[in-house]
Formats: sequence, structure tokens, C-alpha cells
Amino acid sequence: MTIKVRTLVPDFYAKFKCKAGACQHTCCQKWIIDVDEVSAQYYFQQKGKLGENLKANIVHDKAGYHFRLNKDGLCPFLQKDGLCKLILELGEDSLCDICTAHPRFYEYFEGDKEDIELGGVGMCCEATCDLLLANEAHLQFTLEGAAKPLSFAQVLKKIAVEMPDASEYVPNLDPQYLKFVLECMGKVEPIDKEWTRHIQELKHMLPDLQPKLTQAVSTYSKTLFTKIFQYILYRQLDQSFDISTTVILAYAQLNMAYILLEYLVTGDLPETIRRWSEEIEYDDENVDMLLRLVAAL
Repeated sequence: MTIKVRTLVPDFYAKFKCKAGACQHTCCQKWIIDVDEVSAQYYFQQKGKLGENLKANIVHDKAGYHFRLNKDGLCPFLQKDGLCKLILELGEDSLCDICTAHPRFYEYFEGDKEDIELGGVGMCCEATCDLLLANEAHLQFTLEGAAKPLSFAQVLKKIAVEMPDASEYVPNLDPQYLKFVLECMGKVEPIDKEWTRHIQELKHMLPDLQPKLTQAVSTYSKTLFTKIFQYILYRQLDQSFDISTTVILAYAQLNMAYILLEYLVTGDLPETIRRWSEEIEYDDENVDMLLRLVAAL
């Protein structure tokens, strides 16, 4: 019997579009940009100055191929105007797999009658944050072939994941818990020195921030923050294969508490979420570490 596969994505997925040169925080920096074998061989065949630059800036080691970032941690093919030299000279089809897919993600859930592929776009991208926070409507999803959108609760039911406390985000503002949150954030592998410096700064500010946070949260949109909470959970649903959903919920609670603290300081919710995501969600080791820390509570 052939198992049918259907794709499920957040309702804003189809609206996603890279901001390219208008992006204030390019994704072409800081992390290792892997180059798949097919793309690497294609790049090595290029002629002229671009071909020379490709050969000089693709590293091959035991982990595979990847671009050699410049002294500022940027992709060598990122121009000053924020546009990609490879796209401009070779076209979008020339991009390696990771550059084509990013910041999209996909997870696979097998069922008795059909399989579901969960898709989405990562919050490390400012375009994603803009779409997620565009309105205060409940988070909804589009299932291929379905006539109506699905709520997060309906998604959980569809993939047979039980998570009863995911219907609404309820902040934990206990001072000791907030201290624990910052301790956890200080243990992750930092993407840059600024992350470490800022966590230390927040620790010193916490006694003054806590009462202000209690007051501020009372004015926040419950629907909007539940939407963020559920999208954090959505990204980690594949963890339910190996980890208790109670731990996944605790992971989302921990990260939401950090986002609340940071938002109180910056007043910039999209940037707070984007910055958190690039530090946590886009480092599997950091995600695993936080899952272990909350599991030990």
C-alpha cells in the first residue's frame, strides 16, 4: 500500500520572501555555510574571476565542503549592498542546497494512513518574524488538500502528539525561575561575544527587571505571545520521538521567559525573537543543552 504524504505549513509560509539587500541581519554570516557535493563540483567548473574566487573560498575537510568566511565572519560572496554575487552572476539555481532552503525547515511524521511533513521558516530570519508578528490572530496552519486551516491543537492531534498545556502561554515570573533562565542562557555556546556580555548584563539587571516585567506582562497580548510560544513548540515537535512532551513544553517556557526579559529591555519584539533564534534554534547543541537543563528541573 502506498502511503500518502501531505505537507503542513504555517499559514504565512507562502508569503515568505527573502528581503535580500533590504535585510538588516544577513543570514550569510557567523555560521558555517556547508556546500553540498553537487554544488561544489559545479562551482569548481566555473571560469574567470568568479571561478577563481570560488576555488579559493571553498574549503574541503573531513566534514565536507563549506565556504571560507572572511575576517568579518561574512560569506565571501555577500556584496556590500547585501546581495549575493553567485545569484547575480549565475542565477538563483546556482545556490547550494543550504542557501536554497534556508531558513526553511522540514520534519517528517509517519502515520498509519498517511505521513505528514511539517514545514516552516525559522525565526532567525527577520522576514519570518515580520510575518509571525504581522497580526495578533491565532497561529494557524495549512494542510495540503484540506479545505480549512488547522489550529495548533488540531496539528498536534493530526500527528498524534499529546501536549495539553500548549493551548495558551502562561508566563512563569517567579524570581528564582527567571534567575535559572538566565543561568541556562549563559551556558549555551555563544554565537558571538555580545551574547555572553549581554546575558551577564541581564543577570545584574534582574532584581530591577522582575517587578517591571510583572507589570508589563499584564499589558501584553496573550494571543500574540501564545502564537510565539506555539511556534517555538512547533519547531521542536520532532523531539517528541525521543523526549517527553513535558520537557519540550518546559523548553518553550524557558525560551519564552528569556524573550520576555529581553523584550522588556529592548522594546523590539521582532529583533528579540530573531536574535534569540539565531543563538538557540540554529545550534542543535544549544537546543539539546537547554532540553537537558529543563529535564533536570
